[in-house]
Amino acid sequence: MSWMKSIMLSKLALLFALSQSSQASIVKLSEEFLNKNSTVFQEKAKAQISLIEKDLILAKKTWGLEYSYLNNDNKLENSTTTFAVTGLETELHSIGLSKSFGWGGTLSLDNNMYSYKSTSNTYQFNQTLSYSQNLGKDFFGKQFYNTVNQYENLARQQESSSKNTIQSNLRTFALVLTQAQLQKGLYDLQVEAQKRASRRLSLIRKKVRDGLRERVDLLQAQTDLLKQKEQVEATDVSFNNQLENLVGYLERSVNASEISKLEIEAWEKMPKGNVSNNLSKAQLESFKKANELAYENSSRDYLPAVTLSASVKTNDYDMQRSETISNGKIGGDNKEVTVGLNLTWALGLETEKLEKAKARLNLETSKKLLAGKESSLDKMEQILRKNLKQLDKNIEFSKERLVLAQKTLKEYNRLYNRGRSDLDQVIRAEESLINTQVSHLRYLANRREVLFDLASLYGNLENYILGN
Repeated sequence: MSWMKSIMLSKLALLFALSQSSQASIVKLSEEFLNKNSTVFQEKAKAQISLIEKDLILAKKTWGLEYSYLNNDNKLENSTTTFAVTGLETELHSIGLSKSFGWGGTLSLDNNMYSYKSTSNTYQFNQTLSYSQNLGKDFFGKQFYNTVNQYENLARQQESSSKNTIQSNLRTFALVLTQAQLQKGLYDLQVEAQKRASRRLSLIRKKVRDGLRERVDLLQAQTDLLKQKEQVEATDVSFNNQLENLVGYLERSVNASEISKLEIEAWEKMPKGNVSNNLSKAQLESFKKANELAYENSSRDYLPAVTLSASVKTNDYDMQRSETISNGKIGGDNKEVTVGLNLTWALGLETEKLEKAKARLNLETSKKLLAGKESSLDKMEQILRKNLKQLDKNIEFSKERLVLAQKTLKEYNRLYNRGRSDLDQVIRAEESLINTQVSHLRYLANRREVLFDLASLYGNLENYILGN
């Protein structure tokens, strides 16, 4: 019994190695597709660009420095002789520092240095510190933060959209690759069938020569061998066509040696996850959230724009530049304090009404799309699992038929060699074996397609294929 157990373990190890070889081929080429395909690169770039657009909104709230210089040499004649000053040259250096904040405030510090050159030099320096705060529709930055969150959700939407497109392309690529593996497996089956037909022809030729069989058997065996050769050529053409299809995805030539065949005993694991992680659903959720924020902002547009501002200005005149700057800074005695309130309110609000109506329609549309997607996901999962269950049954049946077909062919060969059956029965048994083998391989390919669809439904096809 120990030797039987050893044989069984060796067989299981061989089958596992074969399935691992098939999987390794998919993993290697799928990784190359994800890393080098230009369409995949474009989708990844779209997701990165959407994140940059969100950061651009925040980047606008930064410190700004402004400098200007003016020189005015005035030698015009003045008609007012009492205050006439001829030959006055004015030089102005202006430096401003400002910062706007997300909460709707703006802080600025302006510095102006004047130099008056005439019969004697005089200097003036003034400094102004001001702050303004939004208190109306953008109350303490409410609209700004809504806009930031809106762009953030649009970035998530684009990220989900890009991942979904990449996943869809990966699924198509993996299916083409599976078809290539299937055709290579079918090719090997037809080659084996051709070898059996060739051995059968050699045996019949000898029996005809010895007078044990009629010449018609020889002609029938020759016809069967030609038929098998045709099948080998047909599957070889189909395999090469699939290689050409792979070129469009890998964007390079593909060698037959890179493709492992789909094995008779190949086993595919079940994908993990659930429909809550569906990428289309995630995309619509982010889209809905972005539209909610846009609608909220459009509702706030009905409010007036209110700005409260306050400023402190100091200055000084002096014959010495350094004294002027020292005495004219904030904190000096010469100062001017200003407080103001500005209110702007559009009358009629026609534009605001139209914008709100548009935002409302966008929001309602996104709600409908999300609800429809959520309703269909569970049904799609049920259909895929039902198809998978049926395929598993068919695969088990085809395994049993394979064993029976092999035994049947072996028995007919034994009976034919003893003269107790005719060649037609042997050829029919051969065709039955080939058809069963082909059917079994196609079941395996169909099962893998359903597994890919199920993994795509769960939003984790890439991890499923790559084994992450």
